[in-house]
Amino acid sequence: MPEACAGCAKECEIKVCTWWVPGPSAQCPNPGSGGGCCLAYGTECDPNCNVPPPPAPPTISGTLNCSVWGANNWCIGTENLDLNATEHQGKSILISGVLNGTAFTCTPATAGSAFCAIPLPEGTGTANYTATSEHGTGNGSKNWKHDTVAPSIEAITDTSPNAQLWFNSAINLTASASDDTSGLNSFEYSLYNAIWANYTVPLNFTDGTYTAYLRSTDNAGNVENLSQEIKVDSQNPQLTQNITGTLGANGWYISIVIVENAQSDSAPSSGIQNFDTSFDGTLWDAYTTPINLSDGVYVLQSRVIDNADNQAQNAVALNIDTTPPTISGTLAGQLGASNWYISSVQAEVAVSDATSGIASTEYSID
Repeated sequence: MPEACAGCAKECEIKVCTWWVPGPSAQCPNPGSGGGCCLAYGTECDPNCNVPPPPAPPTISGTLNCSVWGANNWCIGTENLDLNATEHQGKSILISGVLNGTAFTCTPATAGSAFCAIPLPEGTGTANYTATSEHGTGNGSKNWKHDTVAPSIEAITDTSPNAQLWFNSAINLTASASDDTSGLNSFEYSLYNAIWANYTVPLNFTDGTYTAYLRSTDNAGNVENLSQEIKVDSQNPQLTQNITGTLGANGWYISIVIVENAQSDSAPSSGIQNFDTSFDGTLWDAYTTPINLSDGVYVLQSRVIDNADNQAQNAVALNIDTTPPTISGTLAGQLGASNWYISSVQAEVAVSDATSGIASTEYSID
């Protein structure tokens, strides 16, 4: 018995006889043009019927648009999610979705097709998007990875340099690198930007001048570089002294004294910062020419300081007396004619010395 076809459009259903009897007969006393009667009817799908398909829902596609691609499918430039939607019947269509838990809508709705560019933030995630029209919805999703920030590098020394940026003892340089988004891929160091090796332990530097280079790369391909100059001088400079003068008794000089100082700084040399002299240890004067000293008692202090603050210092006591003592005498008695004394004579002698003092006084008769 014919039945309606499953899924047949209403417009394509036709009425057909399901029980026909010939006539004339008791069941068909008045036969029709076909010579019989149809006692029951049913429906079936007309195979020649063409009905347009039902309206299709909209479709939507998403494309990652990155200005600079890095490594491992990471975008390291500006990145958008470009959404293209089509309404196949030309009806109004609206794009919406959810990005990182935040809903978005591209407005206004447009007829037939729609485009939307969604800026993607730093990090990773999945964007879900939907195109909606009166004929239904179309859905899609896209995973993204976005990292535009280079890793960070921190480098510190276990002691601080002086004002001239020199260290006066061996030092260690400790460094670390990190990346909050795609993660750290490598961390390397090089001396003089030549041969690179993985950084694993602090770098030790003794006397010399160095440039330490550090390089970190994240999993997205971003690279951070850092360089630091290290200057170490642990050697004291040398101070030499030459004293010229005539040495008398008891450590006293009896002529003008000339003091000549000289300095040097052995390799690796940081250079001389100060070369000074002082007579009181408080006020220091730059040494430029030999020092001439006349009568007096001195303690001459000399020092040389290199740019790493290493120093050499000495002090020398100088006693100088270039002036002879003075002596005077008086005679007491009765003076007669022709400078002859006609009585006993008493002689008195007075001596003085303003600098070194009197060591001895002697007299002789004849």
